[in-house]
Amino acid sequence: MTEFFAAEPVGERIGNYRILKKIASGGMARLYLCCGAENVALRVVVKVLRPEGFRDETARTRFLREGELCSAMEHPGIVRIFEAGSWQESCFIAMEWIDGRNLEQLKNAGVVFSAGNALEIAWRIGDALRWAWNSCRLLHRDVKPANIMIDVGGNVKLLDFGIAKRLNDDCAALTMTGRSLGTPRFMSPEQFLGRNDIDCRSDIYSLGATLYYILSGKYPFDTEEPASIYRAVVEKEPPPLERLVPEIAPDVAALVRRMMAKKPELRFRNWDETLDVIDRMIAVLHN
Repeated sequence: MTEFFAAEPVGERIGNYRILKKIASGGMARLYLCCGAENVALRVVVKVLRPEGFRDETARTRFLREGELCSAMEHPGIVRIFEAGSWQESCFIAMEWIDGRNLEQLKNAGVVFSAGNALEIAWRIGDALRWAWNSCRLLHRDVKPANIMIDVGGNVKLLDFGIAKRLNDDCAALTMTGRSLGTPRFMSPEQFLGRNDIDCRSDIYSLGATLYYILSGKYPFDTEEPASIYRAVVEKEPPPLERLVPEIAPDVAALVRRMMAKKPELRFRNWDETLDVIDRMIAVLHN
């Protein structure tokens, strides 16, 4: 499997699938567009854990847990998982192929979203997160532009439950000592601090930070230095949206500020309350 990762394995087989091309490569896994080994018309994305991840019990368990959690999810806003398993000296997850781009790619390509469009995207992702929370008591913990896809038909999908956590799960064994899991620029302060009592308001914060990015094209805290991002997320406020987007409606800016409040008790109490406010704003903007 090490040689597999060193080469470009077009045509190689992974489980019931055959590789067509590499889509992306991350620190612990690669994504491949595949067809069915028997049904060549079938298109899926296969996520393959790197060999070093397979040898790490924590990484391997977390990877397989993502497949287990997501295979039971049936929501139009969450990418479907078809299969998860082992292959040679690695693990793989086969998932729905989405013909589209993520929000980060779209923004980098110069796409500008109106406030109405941005709120509709936020509502759809919030509805998926509400379903995950209400049905499974599941926190995503890595809501960010790169994990939100828009396909060619305009459908919005939430990806990557790799570090998701069920309420009251003992996830200590799946968390690296002294480190928070997630993407710092979009993590809530309580998640950044590694608190164990987080709830759906943490994902509400991350969706608010994502909405900030969609509307302004800027990260709420634009720094790469770990100590600086820590201080910013935990202690500082992001630049006001009104300064970055002068034409933004005051109610929309206030919505994002509330979603991104430092203290969870100052945010919306739950997803129902959050989505009700977003829905009313969308209606106003469309009138």
